[in-house]
Amino acid sequence: MIQELRCKERDTLFCLRQLAEQWTFAVDYTEEGKAGAALIIRKNWEILAEGRRGDRTAVWMKARIEIGEIGFALVHGPRDRDNRARLWKWLAEICAEGTWILGGDWNSVESWEDNVGESPVQWGTEQRRWNELAGQLDLADGWTEANSRSGPLFTRQRQVGDRFDQARLDRVYYGRSHLWTGKYIHVTHDDKISLSDHHPVAFSIQKPRDTQRRRTTYFKTDPRLIKKPEIAEGVLEEWNRAGHQVEDARHQWELKWGATRD
Repeated sequence: MIQELRCKERDTLFCLRQLAEQWTFAVDYTEEGKAGAALIIRKNWEILAEGRRGDRTAVWMKARIEIGEIGFALVHGPRDRDNRARLWKWLAEICAEGTWILGGDWNSVESWEDNVGESPVQWGTEQRRWNELAGQLDLADGWTEANSRSGPLFTRQRQVGDRFDQARLDRVYYGRSHLWTGKYIHVTHDDKISLSDHHPVAFSIQKPRDTQRRRTTYFKTDPRLIKKPEIAEGVLEEWNRAGHQVEDARHQWELKWGATRD
């Protein structure tokens, strides 16, 4: 599992406290807990190595899981294009060997006219560095492939006039040619809960025989913390299906922090 937690106030710390009993995690966030990156994986996986980037834009782990060794990296892409280019180069160096899965908020859009607030791609150094990273790891996008979408590694499309602009935002990528060529592993991307800048990007790794039965969803925080109604609705459905009561998270917040949220 890979998950982005970039929340307001102390939501990040709260979410991580809830996850601590079931998962192990690497986390890097500002002192006030307002921003950062968290990478969360199963506690029973053997951690072989881990690290963080100094500017809080990425954390990574290598782990030995049931079928082999794999690297996970969580990325919070800078809004500055030059800094993103440096991050793509850093990732290429970190991920130089082995099998990797990368997830997070990449904060890249193709067009200056895009109105969602992310920074446009720099069609020079940044694009070259990204192409080097994508080519080195043979990156594929679980969301794009699951929905039979094709095209470049910009994975959200929005029509402007008679053209489509594409964006690389909250997405999970994996090394297609290295991910056991589908022999043992299938990656699914749960798009019901992954389209918010401030809440999780989640995916599950399953053996192929399991993929037709269900799409595993991991979600461990109160759905009411989510500000986008269409996403909160999907999360609440999964939360209730798992047998959780919405009040559980509120109660734990009060126990751990001694105060209620506004």
